[in-house]
Amino acid sequence: MPPSLTSPFFSALRYSPLLANAALPLRSLFTSSPPPTSPTVQRYLLRQPWSGASRECPTPIILVRAIGLSSAYPSLASSGSGSSPNAEEDGHWEDWGAMFSEKGYTALEVDIAAPSTLTPPSPSASADGAADRTVTQPPPSPLKAMSSLLASQIRLLAIPFPPILVSSEDSCLLTQMYIEDNPASGLVLLDPPSDDAGGSGSASKAAGGNADAWQLPKFGYEPRFPILLMASTDRMGEVEQSRLGKAAANGRSRGGKGVTLERVVDGHRGEKSRIVVERWMDSCGF
Repeated sequence: MPPSLTSPFFSALRYSPLLANAALPLRSLFTSSPPPTSPTVQRYLLRQPWSGASRECPTPIILVRAIGLSSAYPSLASSGSGSSPNAEEDGHWEDWGAMFSEKGYTALEVDIAAPSTLTPPSPSASADGAADRTVTQPPPSPLKAMSSLLASQIRLLAIPFPPILVSSEDSCLLTQMYIEDNPASGLVLLDPPSDDAGGSGSASKAAGGNADAWQLPKFGYEPRFPILLMASTDRMGEVEQSRLGKAAANGRSRGGKGVTLERVVDGHRGEKSRIVVERWMDSCGF
């Protein structure tokens, strides 16, 4: 006979302080790990505003890392948009998260890992599809599933104000995918991949690399909310010619709406670069 709801087993679950503060749903305690075809959360670190801060900001900051995108998009590792193929895997946001918490922000560090098992679309899927409408549709890009998982983690905060998302290099693809379908108060991109990173699969092969299993997304969101675009010295010219970089020439409207272009001062995790972000947020009224 199954235990009743008043048994010591369920009572322990109901009143456990550990479960009361857990970020995962209760059902995850009783199920096996997610299938390898699904993205996973590898890190979830929430910092509340410091009690000694001069003021508390109601808008949360989400510091995002996307893990394993090069498995689906091999050309990212050779596109020149990142400092190294493993840059995102190595650099957590601890220092930024701690400092923003000290300044009165709710700061969430979250790492979303791509599925460990990827089933890329067949190279002949598009050609066959033109001749046969009954062909099986190719599987969706892993970025879409990763974006949905990121959105669910942000909803766990139960904060009514849309977040400010911060990311660097390849992870900028994930935060921009999130922006396509979800509200945000602001977006910070440090050295995002170029608009034409990866190109077509045939072009990637011609360059001596592996063709991407999925095409990199072309984002269509309007830059009519606060966006901070930061670029390293060696990539400033390229970033200025990107879609968002060109929008920076239009200037900003009230509340910091529009694109602001700044230089990465001391790396993607450096304190001077973080101060640039903090001052930009202050200028936007956050």
